[in-house]
Amino acid sequence: MKNLYSLLILFLVFTATVKAQVSEQEFQALKALYNATGGDNWTDRTGWENINTTATKDDVTTAWVGISEIVDGHITSFRLSSNNLTGTLPSQFGNLKWLKILSLDDNSLSGTIPAEFGSLSSLEELTIISNKIAGPLPQEITNLSNLRSIYMGNNPLNIPFPANIISSLHNLTNLQANQCQLSGVLPDIFDSLPVLSYIELSNNQLEGELPQSINRLTNLSTLSLGSNQFSGNLPTLDSCSMLWEIVLWYNNFSGSIPENYKNFTSLNNIYLTGNKLSGKLSPDLFTSSLKRLYINENFYTFDAIEPVFAKINTLVKKYYSTQKLFPQTQNNISANKGESLTLNAANLSVYNLGGNNNRYKWFKNNVEVYSGNSPIYTVENAGSSDAGTYHFEVTNTVVTGVTLKSDNITVSIVGSNQPPTNITLSNSSISENFTGNVGTFTTTDPDAGDTHTYSLATGNGTNDKDNDKFSITGNQLKINHEANFETSPTLNILITANDGNG
Repeated sequence: MKNLYSLLILFLVFTATVKAQVSEQEFQALKALYNATGGDNWTDRTGWENINTTATKDDVTTAWVGISEIVDGHITSFRLSSNNLTGTLPSQFGNLKWLKILSLDDNSLSGTIPAEFGSLSSLEELTIISNKIAGPLPQEITNLSNLRSIYMGNNPLNIPFPANIISSLHNLTNLQANQCQLSGVLPDIFDSLPVLSYIELSNNQLEGELPQSINRLTNLSTLSLGSNQFSGNLPTLDSCSMLWEIVLWYNNFSGSIPENYKNFTSLNNIYLTGNKLSGKLSPDLFTSSLKRLYINENFYTFDAIEPVFAKINTLVKKYYSTQKLFPQTQNNISANKGESLTLNAANLSVYNLGGNNNRYKWFKNNVEVYSGNSPIYTVENAGSSDAGTYHFEVTNTVVTGVTLKSDNITVSIVGSNQPPTNITLSNSSISENFTGNVGTFTTTDPDAGDTHTYSLATGNGTNDKDNDKFSITGNQLKINHEANFETSPTLNILITANDGNG
């Protein structure tokens, strides 16, 4: 009988600790949250059903959906993700002072974060991803000295980067604020964030050059700043020996990839698509850890790609082609009639085309006029027919599947054909409701022997607003739709005369 009595006492002690009791203040905070965020319409409201009727603080347990942990009678972890929360966060939520983890992601919360959040002094992780929360952020967040992770991406904050708030959070390790409509420059604040390891600020409107202090983040593992408007050179990241991923695509970075990127022995992914990068690619960049390299839509030529093409092909994912038009040192070139016209792709390209296995094509008015191993296209005896708009394309027999295309170059032949200077119409008035031939075009042209063709041209919406009422056959203008003098006393059309010589 004595043994049975001992077991019964132990059982009673155990059951007495299962049911946690929270403070009245915390209970009221939960009640305010439920009512402010449409609790009756939550996807899951297990445990909350009677919060506005019979429930008391003694009924709150971890069986309530969202309450992940209660320690010593205080809620320390609250996770209510993807549960159809709407409305705004109530100020009473700041009374959950013992919270360490708060996760409200993937809901439809709106409004701003209340200033009372600054009372959550124990908070270590704040997750509000994918809501409709707007800025500004309350200054009181600077009180959250224990905060290690902020995940607030995909919210329409629409504010300048909150440098004064972020820089005050000295224990921050994870900063995620992508797609938040952040603007302005990224200030030089990262020396005040010594343990920061994860930065995700992509898909914003941040601009300017990156601050030097970002290069001194010794714990940095992921740097993701893609789809912004950053410019200048790529960050050197000298002290960031723990880097695993660099995402800087779709910005305005120029120059080359820093040499010291080869020293990052853990670097797995480099995403640099859609910038203005150029120059050589170091063979040492291709370490055993590198798996993905995206350098497409930049100004990399075969001078950079061909020497390391075998190493590029060892990667799991690689993109290096481009649809960009390569700029030229000259966009207007003239030659004298009867003299030699020489176009050299190697000299004209701003970026060194390089490559030992290149093939070149030259086009005039989008018609191919040359194909060969040499970058040079020459016309020995230039005439008026050689004037026009030229561009070149370059391929490579080693780096297959890539074509580099140049910007346009306008070539004029001095002493040859001159452009028309004026157009006249034999009749400039018609009777109301008339349809049929209006008159005949003639053109003033310094070259007496030129023959002209005429066409309706697209203008600014005013000088061509009645083009759709007319047609042209040869040099005859015809009106096809009756005109009403009361509504349109004048008709505006825009005409181009082409002399057939460019």
